[in-house]
Amino acid sequence: MGSSRFLPLVIAGLIGLFVGWLFGPDVDDIEEAQTARFDQLDAKIAALQAPLTAVQAAVAEQAKASAAPLPALADLTTKVDAIAVAVSAEVKSGVALGTGLADLQAKLDALAAAPPAPAAAAGSQADTLAAQIGNTGAVLLAGQTAIFGDKRLTLASVADG
Repeated sequence: MGSSRFLPLVIAGLIGLFVGWLFGPDVDDIEEAQTARFDQLDAKIAALQAPLTAVQAAVAEQAKASAAPLPALADLTTKVDAIAVAVSAEVKSGVALGTGLADLQAKLDALAAAPPAPAAAAGSQADTLAAQIGNTGAVLLAGQTAIFGDKRLTLASVADG
């Protein structure tokens, strides 16, 4: 019983090997194709290595050249730090000036809001004169304003004489 299945399997396997060998690719052709492909890749790699070597040399030269200006860069850094200190001092001075200006503005606002000072003894003579002339006269007392044409005239104070 076992031999009846074994013999057809062996024959089918041998026929499969023969058909595979007959129609399959030639191993030498595959090896030649792979070798040609590797040769092409080696040529491309060599072509890429030449510019990379040139870039490496240029970077090495740049590194050597950039080491020379380091003292100049240190001098520049020192100058920039000195400028920063000077600017900081000027800013502090400006802040103090701004505070002083704010105080002055507050004093000016207080003076502007204060009522005018009463007239002195000379004002009392002017009051007597105004009482004699009346409301229709052209007399201005200290602190009064008159309109003459398109001009306004304000009398701040009256002096003797």
